[in-house]
Amino acid sequence: KQQVADALTSGTVTLEDSGKICTARDMLILPNQRVLLGGRRLPCPANVPRRTWAIHKPRMMETSMTPVDVPEDLLARMDRRSCLSAWLDELAAETTAASTTLGDTSSGMNPLRLFPIGRLDKNTSGLLLVTNDGELSYALCSPGQSMKVYHAQTRKEPRRELLERLLDGVVLQDGSAKALSCRVLGDRPVFHQGKQVALEWTVEVALDCGRNRIVRRMFGAVGLPINHLA
Repeated sequence: KQQVADALTSGTVTLEDSGKICTARDMLILPNQRVLLGGRRLPCPANVPRRTWAIHKPRMMETSMTPVDVPEDLLARMDRRSCLSAWLDELAAETTAASTTLGDTSSGMNPLRLFPIGRLDKNTSGLLLVTNDGELSYALCSPGQSMKVYHAQTRKEPRRELLERLLDGVVLQDGSAKALSCRVLGDRPVFHQGKQVALEWTVEVALDCGRNRIVRRMFGAVGLPINHLA
């Protein structure tokens, strides 16, 4: 996204027929118009089918299309899938004859042009949609158009007044945020060396926004530290 923003700001994106410089991300491009980047047409693969997969992202995996540096001993424990692009390699092997990382857009070798819809932070596990359908991604990511449901586990009792604060809204560094719904699903004992040492509650919270670490920051604002988030 930052590369797209930089290209628009620099004035290197133009329309071939009129030479008009494109500076707005939401500019309407007609089917008969061709977009140039630095005076060159962008390659547009023909007959690329629209594909969408629902995958489960485990904890400690980066929602990244760029490989990240991870120590070898940690890679072994993570089954060598330290980021999303590594996982998509396996998906590509099953669905296409591609031999390169699907996330490697710099080489131009991205046959299905897959990308994640939204993000989950490194310490969060859960459902993640991967697609090449831009319209689907736009519909799901537009504010107010979709709802995201999370299960947060905390060892501090989620009292009613704390949940009400989440529903009323809390003020964060990047603006206010509030939950659409919030309820306690239950609790379970936590054991250590055969002895119960704590209780852990599971709280279900629904949001219509997806800012960075939003659930953890909202819970932290009302004094509910999260031990696990899915």
